[in-house]
Amino acid sequence: MRLRQSAIVRFWILASLLPLLMGCPSKTTQPSDEASKSPKVKKTSSLASVTGVSRLSSARKATWQVKPMDLVPEDTELPANMDRDGGFMKLSFAQAVMQGRASKKNVVLYLFTPWCGPCKQLSAQVFPTPEFKTFGHTVVAIKVDASTEEGKPVAEAYGVNSYPTTIVLASSGDEIERFFGFHPTAEYIQTIKDYAAGRNTADDYKKRAALAPDDIELNFQAGRELAIRKRGTEAIPFLERAIELDATNKTGKVPRALLLLARTVYIEQLKAYDKAMPLLERLSKNHPTTFHGKEATYMMARAYIEQNQMDKAKEVLLTQVVINPSDAIQYHRFGTFCLRYRLLYPEALEKLEEGLKVHPKAAYLWKVKADLAFRMKRYDDAEGALEKAMELQPQNKTYKRLLDVYKNARKQKEGTQ
Repeated sequence: MRLRQSAIVRFWILASLLPLLMGCPSKTTQPSDEASKSPKVKKTSSLASVTGVSRLSSARKATWQVKPMDLVPEDTELPANMDRDGGFMKLSFAQAVMQGRASKKNVVLYLFTPWCGPCKQLSAQVFPTPEFKTFGHTVVAIKVDASTEEGKPVAEAYGVNSYPTTIVLASSGDEIERFFGFHPTAEYIQTIKDYAAGRNTADDYKKRAALAPDDIELNFQAGRELAIRKRGTEAIPFLERAIELDATNKTGKVPRALLLLARTVYIEQLKAYDKAMPLLERLSKNHPTTFHGKEATYMMARAYIEQNQMDKAKEVLLTQVVINPSDAIQYHRFGTFCLRYRLLYPEALEKLEEGLKVHPKAAYLWKVKADLAFRMKRYDDAEGALEKAMELQPQNKTYKRLLDVYKNARKQKEGTQ
């Protein structure tokens, strides 16, 4: 009996964590294709076999930081025929770098995962377009699936942990710049062209802002680009300058700058909670209903949790979280935050019930209510809430699996009474 119940609990934990984890901004001159053809060479094997990365022991991986060029042996062989998938070439990372060197073209690495939502948008809306396919012939562009054995070493070498990430390399193989997320076709292509020409990169904004110290926009852009590229110490003076120059927030960039400085620089990169908390407090109190203000409030709670100050985290959540009743996502956010960090279940359940009065057809709210009730061992309530979610989304397989778990848990409880 105990073994079976333990298995049920483990299954439920894995299933309930899944949605939380998923819930995962002038033209260069290039040589012609004819001029860029490489000499006849033999077809090579996969990246893993070429580099030997797959043979690294787990112990060695933990102590040895792979660098991008470590994955490009000098004897890498290019295929005799350059096959294409639309605007992308069917090459391994090592082959793409060698082809970039041989053709004197920029290399574009598109890193993705099969489950990434914005990646699916790019695949559906950008990459099939004639514009992107044509542009693909001016560079060496490849897709890198970071979930595969060949793609993981590349993602690790470049420190990529969010998707999609597009990295633009010089023909030498050196990184110029990278950008993230979904962008429409014209913007996606132009960003790559700009980076290839050295325009609008973090270093470009840094130089321009240094020459125009009173320009709010340039200081903000320099700080933002440096911050999101994990160059936090360089970003600080530019973000602080942008905040200082716009004391009344006329540009609307002060909340963004405060959040970047507090979260992206002080917490995520420098772990300087003492410097982050006053900025988050200012943002939470002065802009409580904005996206950045709400993010700051949750960041404060999370920071207190990470410092084992649970009472302060609870106080922030209960006194500073402002939920707009018309926005169902905010009820969902509060509930999932409490589930993730295992706190305030009764209060979160109360919030969910308030939200469901306004948004009774939001299946995801019923799902979170069910999860909270289950954590509180209120199995009948959990089962009833999930049945309501299934009425709204009868084809949802996750809901069906969880409902079976909840029913079994209730039966187990009844059997032990």
